[in-house]
This record gives sequence, C-alpha cells and structure tokens, in this order.
Amino acid sequence: MIVFAHPLVLIALLAPAVALVALRGRRVALLPRAVVVALLLLAVAGPQRLTERVTETVVFLVDQSPSVRLTVAPEAIDARIGAIVSANPGRRFAAVAFAAVASASGVATASSPDWAPGQALGEDSDLAAAADLALAVVDPRQVAHWVLVSDGRFTSGRDEAVRRAQQAGIQISCAPVGVAVASDVALTAVRLPDEVSPGQPFTIHVETSAEQVTAATLSLYREGELIHSSTEPMAAGVNRFAYVDTVTERGAYEYRVVVKRDGDPWVENDGLAAFTRTADAPRILLVTKEADPWLATLLESAGRPTMMTADLPSLEGLSGVRQIIVSGVPLADLSALDLATLDAFVSQLGGSLTVVEGEEELRGFAGVALERLLPVSYNVPEKAEEARIAVVFLLDRSSSMRGQAEGATKIRILQEAAVASVRVLTEEDLAGILAFDRRFAWLSPIEPVGDGEAIYERLRALQAEGGTDIYGPVVEALDRLDETVARAKHIILLSDGRTVDEYRDYQGLYRRLQEGGEAAISISVVAIGEHPNLSLLRSLTEASGGTLFEARDITDLPEISVRATQQLSRGRFITGEIGVAGPLVDEGLPIPPLAGYALTYAKESAEVLLWAGEDPLLARWRYGRGQVAAVNTDLAGRWTAAWTEWSGAAYLIDTILAALEPHAPVTPGLAVSTQIDGGELLALADAVDTGGGFVDGLELRATLLPDGETAPMEQVGAGLYVARLPLPGKGGYSLQVVDATRSQSVAVPFSVPYRAEYRATGIDEGALAEVAVATGGRILDDGSDLPPRSVARRAAEATDLHAYALLAALAAFLVDLALRKLPRWRPTGR
Repeated sequence: MIVFAHPLVLIALLAPAVALVALRGRRVALLPRAVVVALLLLAVAGPQRLTERVTETVVFLVDQSPSVRLTVAPEAIDARIGAIVSANPGRRFAAVAFAAVASASGVATASSPDWAPGQALGEDSDLAAAADLALAVVDPRQVAHWVLVSDGRFTSGRDEAVRRAQQAGIQISCAPVGVAVASDVALTAVRLPDEVSPGQPFTIHVETSAEQVTAATLSLYREGELIHSSTEPMAAGVNRFAYVDTVTERGAYEYRVVVKRDGDPWVENDGLAAFTRTADAPRILLVTKEADPWLATLLESAGRPTMMTADLPSLEGLSGVRQIIVSGVPLADLSALDLATLDAFVSQLGGSLTVVEGEEELRGFAGVALERLLPVSYNVPEKAEEARIAVVFLLDRSSSMRGQAEGATKIRILQEAAVASVRVLTEEDLAGILAFDRRFAWLSPIEPVGDGEAIYERLRALQAEGGTDIYGPVVEALDRLDETVARAKHIILLSDGRTVDEYRDYQGLYRRLQEGGEAAISISVVAIGEHPNLSLLRSLTEASGGTLFEARDITDLPEISVRATQQLSRGRFITGEIGVAGPLVDEGLPIPPLAGYALTYAKESAEVLLWAGEDPLLARWRYGRGQVAAVNTDLAGRWTAAWTEWSGAAYLIDTILAALEPHAPVTPGLAVSTQIDGGELLALADAVDTGGGFVDGLELRATLLPDGETAPMEQVGAGLYVARLPLPGKGGYSLQVVDATRSQSVAVPFSVPYRAEYRATGIDEGALAEVAVATGGRILDDGSDLPPRSVARRAAEATDLHAYALLAALAAFLVDLALRKLPRWRPTGR
C-alpha cells in the first residue's frame, strides 16, 4: 500500500498535465520535461510503502527508589533483567527506571536494555510516573507486557499504574528484588502534647522498630540542646519509651529524637521531631460530684493542669478546654442540654471526651441517648446466620456526607451502618468496601470477613470530600465480583444518587445487569436523604433484581442495614479479681487486677486499648472531629483499690489522655489539620457556625511557621478550604490559619518525618501479587518466561520511497537532455 506524507503536494501535478493539454503542438517535445516535474513533485509528496507486521516490545519498569537502590546491587538487577531477556527471544526490550520521577533508556532493542543504574530519581516510589513514561516512549500498540522489577514498596501511584495498564491491554509481570536490612534500627514515632503549661511536667512518647534484638543509643534534644541520652535494649519489633520534661519559658519548642546503633546501614530513618508550645490555661476539665476525687490527684501527678466543676458549662464556657473527663457523676443526671453540649464539643469542635462508667455512675442509667456518643454499647450484638455470599458495599463519601444529623456527622453514621452490615455476615462470607466521590478506591478488598477487625480498621479512613460519580465504582465492583467465586454475589449501594452531569454508558450497564444469567449480581440501594435521585437508583435495582430502600432520615441507616440487637443477657456488673490486658499492657505497663467492671460491648469501629477478661475496659473511637473514650470501671477506689497503691497509676492516666489528645485546636468555628501529599503540605480548614452549619466565602490564609511561607486558602467544598505549601524538610513546625473574615486564627503543630521509602525494606509480596493478578501478569519467581501473548500486536512499518522518485526524475531529466542536445541523425545520399 502506497501512502504520501504530504498528499496536498500532489495537487501540483495538475500543472504539467494542463501544460501538455494547452500546448498540443509541442506535446512530444514537452513530455519528457513534464515527466521530470511530475516525478519531482511525487518525491516532495513523500511516498511511503506500508507493510503490516506482528511485533512486540517488552518494557522493564526498574525500581530505583531508596528501598531498592540501597539494598540491591545494580549487577544483581542486570542479571535479573538479562535472564528474562534470554528466556524470551523474538521480542524487543526497552526500560524505564523510576523512583519519584521516571527516566527512559531510549530506543527498544533486541538486547538487554540500559536502565541507567545509580541515576538520582528522588526518594519516593511513584509507579504511575513509570507507567506514564512507558506509554509515552513506546507505542502501546507494540507492547503486550511490562516487567516490574521492584520490591513492591510503592509510596504512590500503584492503582493509577494498574488502571493505565488495564486500559492499554498491557500485562504486568513482576520480578521481585529487594533485601530486608536486618541490622536496621528506625525511629517510628515521637508524640507529645501540642500544648504544655510552663512549669508543669509532660511526657514525650518515643517508638522505635528493630529487625533483631540489639541495643541502641536514644538521644533527646530540645531546640537543639541535648537533654537526655541513654543506651536502651531493643527487642525485635516495636519498642516504646517515655521521657518527662518541663519547660519554664513561654514559647514554641521543637523536640528531636535520634537513635544510633553501631553498624546501622540507614541513617535516614534514625531521627524524628515533634513540636509543642506553651499555653497558660488548663486544657482539661474534670466534671465530678466527688468532694476529693482521686482522679484529680492522678492528673496533678501526671502534670496535667485541670479545672474541676460539678456541672458541665455551656459550649461557650468550654473555650480553651481540649479534653473533658466525666467521672463520679451519675450518668442518668446528664440532661439533654448536657448531652448536646458534649456532642457539639466533640463532633464540631474536635475535642475529646472520656466517660468513666463505674457502678455508681451507671445505676439507673438507661444509656439510650449517651450511648450514641460512646464507643461501647450495652446490648448484646446479634449475629445473622447466612450462607456463604460475596458482598461489596459501595459507600458515597462525597461532600454531601460531611453534614450533621442529630449531632453526628453523616459520614460517621454511614460508617457505622457499613460496620453493622458487615457484622451480620459470617466469618466465611466475603466482603469488600469501595468508597467513592468523583473517584473511587477500595478501603477493603473482597476477602473473608473473619473476625471483621481488619475491615473495621480500614473503615476508619472513610472521609467525606469531593463530588459524586456512581458509574465507575459500580462497574469496578461488578468487575471484581465477576472474578470472585461465591454462591451469591451482591452489591449494596449507600448513596443519594446525585451523580455528575456527564455522559456515562448507563444503558450498557443496565444491559450487563439484565444479561447476567446464572452469575447475575444484584444491586440493592439504600437511598439517603430527602431528595435522592430515585430515577437512577431505581433503575439500578430493577435491572439487577435488587431492592430499593429509602432512608430519608440518615440516622435510620444502621436499622435498615442490620437486624435489631437482642437485649442484654448477662449481668450489668462483673465482680471478682479480674486481670487486665490489651495494647497498653503490651507496652510494658503491668496494670494491677480489678475488683469489678461494667459490662459493655465494643462497637465495631471502636479500638479497645484495655480488656477486662474478654470485655472492653478502655475503648475509644473517632466521633465527628474528635474522640470519645469509655472507661468501664470506677476511678474512686472501690473497684480499683489496687490501683490506688500502684505507682504507675499517674502514668496510665497520662498515657490514656495522650492517646485522646485532639488532632487540632478546639476552636469554635474553625478546625485545622495538615496532610503530607507527596512533596507538598496540604492545609485543610473546616469552617462552621454556632449551629454546626458550614460557612462559605471566608477569606482564609495559611502560613507555615517558622519558615514564613504563606498561601491563600481556596474553598473546595461546603465549609472546606484548602491550601498547598511546599513541604519543608524533616522537623517540627506549626501551621497558622488566619480567618480574616471573622478575625480569628488557629495554629496547629505538625512534624515532617523522613520519607516513607525508609520505613521498611525487603519484598512486599502481597503488593506485587495484586499488581500481577489485576493485569493478567505473573510473578517471575522460579523462571523468567513471560505469560503467552494475549493479543498479537500488529504494527504498520513504513518504507520511504522518495529517493526512488528522485532517481527516476534524474533519469528522466538525463533522457530529456540527451534528446535535446545530441545531434539528430539524418540519412545521407539519395
């Protein structure tokens, strides 16, 4: 097949043709010259001959992030790539090296490609950057396989890279490389109160991790001055330490901790910093009816300045308070106004609440209203008996779920509904959680429910933001369920159905649901709110044979999702000598036994920090912007008599309060937080009015201290403002947000840790397997053979013919010249 690079030039061929027609008398003489001109024009038009051939290029994506580059020699990676090249003859190969950015090696060849070892590509591992460059440097039509040479410890871009490969029809096979650094000791956490009182001691909590039993030196610095250094034994795994310090001068302080061990190969993960500042007003309010409460003594011993009151003040009177403890107060005496104040303090202002539930506190208490706040329930949960099924819960996390409903955030109610729904499944059933706004992400993949703890933990990450696009997550859930083996497959969609006003192939989706046959997947929908998009939601259920439920009041969601719980079947109070266990005990805190406790049941999204036998003793959970904890024993000495003689009681209280420390200042109307997003600092501010409604149109400005970098905050949702600042280096900082419209400001401390690449070494087999399975590739462990070509890649190869046209024009010109210049032969004689 002949084609032309510049076909419009061919129009000029009309000129010699017109000349031949117009000059008929000289046609014979002009014909050779017309041929020359025509051939020249053909050459200028760029003639090419296209031939189709079957070809395939294999692109190596070579991980050069620190977790690979610092543990694996380039020669070992070369040998790994060379073995794959040798085992797959007849293919061409190219390479893309990547870390935070990607770099291509050049033209694909039939030999082992150059992947530029040692090239500085940053301290992150962005697989999406590698995928984008691989698609750019090699025509995707010529590629059926990518080979990922990596340890699987990606910091970002894994899901995006998989989607790009799926869209291009490219399989990703994985060649695992990576070595666990057994001698490494890393500093993993430094925690201290973000505000302290001058002259009052406070605790600095330090965590390290070690790959093996060893010893290391821990050094603590305040504003660059060494205040403590000691050699500490390190067990394999997590190690926890605590140090007490006191500051006398008002101001801001950076605390830095450094761990050192002889022969430690990685210094990058040996230091962390945290930031605090002084505050004069007590930040803890103890609400108690006791005349001389033992808890107040413990708080004073722990260096926690505390105010005491017998009655809960109004919300305005809680200005400056960050934590409330209710102890020694009959809970039945709390009024509806008290409960509303506590709810608003936690959910809207981001404060923390600790409720102590001893026998005297619970006598005559029904628990109906307060239980909504607490991480524990007084009812025995009822389990449903179901056959094995696979269920995917689609949760609408768009900005419409950021509102309030009867004192609780809608996203929290949605989260609890999902938790309750998972709870009724059996351990053998399969469940997955897919959250969506304009984009979607798996909070929990489709897997056996088991005891549910893994799913409940992942659900804590559910946050509301962005718009709504239902089509993509529904298709994703259907695709994953198609690959799942189960007797019955079901999707439960919880949404208002108000999706983007953009074209989506819903008709094709409805046909897919209707034509499912024996493997049909049904979709049931819980339509949320007073004005849901019932037309779309009803169409989904009718096409799949599912059921549509309407939850006009979002607080009805949990009741719609599960059966009603059965009444409490055991006694309310358990007495005797009861041992205490849990994560706080695991930290090396030997807590004395109890003489009794109140029986409760942890809600599914709650975290139990202490157990009394098999029942929760100390549980906490997120509630709105803050946290709530329940202590299911008294702190007056009746059930905790052994604790009154225990020297570690003050430390235990301090540890509990540190775990409940608010993530942001408790400021009416403005909640500020920070996130690290790649190389940027994300500043977030939620603005509300006194009634809890979102406030729009504010003039907000974010400033990084002490650097002084400032950026205006852009409103991206109802009451939600965002600014992006350059991420500073490792250390402790403060972010100040100024609300010029309402003349107020909030400052929150935060720390910039070392890069995630330095947190762990060795091969993450699970991550690599997920990439391979999702794209139809394989793990190249034992051999180097790639999977069979799934699709023959056909490409058109162009052969340039313009040189031949030029040669033909030259030949024609010479013929014409010869005819005109050579003497004509004439016959002689008569």
